[in-house]
Amino acid sequence: MYLYRALDSNGQTLDFYFSKRRTRRAAAKFFRKILTTRPNLTIPRVINVDKHPAYIGATRDMKKEKLLPEKCRLRQSQ
Repeated sequence: MYLYRALDSNGQTLDFYFSKRRTRRAAAKFFRKILTTRPNLTIPRVINVDKHPAYIGATRDMKKEKLLPEKCRLRQSQ
């Protein structure tokens, strides 16, 4: 199982998601979940993730669907 977890700027867990596979589809599903089920959540300026390539496609899809602003930056680190 793979754990997807969203944290706020204070390090508090906002939400999490378990997936059997680590794919672009799973990453996009988690992004949609966190962005649509929390109405009081501010839209992120930066999303920090590891270097798995699925995140690039997932954030690109979210920007096309207008769930993320074009200025939202994907920061990948090891």
